[in-house]
Amino acid sequence: MTSKSRVTVNLAEDEHAALDQLAARLKVSKAWLGRQAISEMLERAQKDEAQLPLPLARLRQREAR
Repeated sequence: MTSKSRVTVNLAEDEHAALDQLAARLKVSKAWLGRQAISEMLERAQKDEAQLPLPLARLRQREAR
């Protein structure tokens, strides 16, 4: 698959560590996990099943750090 577009996200240290561990356990790249997550979210959004707005409590906790 050739990528024509790139997305950059900032993760909290604990999120990055958890993503690293998950990628290692599943033997896939972090990029693959990100593409899968985005793909699943877009699929749910097309079916009107997206859980938006996302809970803001976690975001506020991260901003307080």
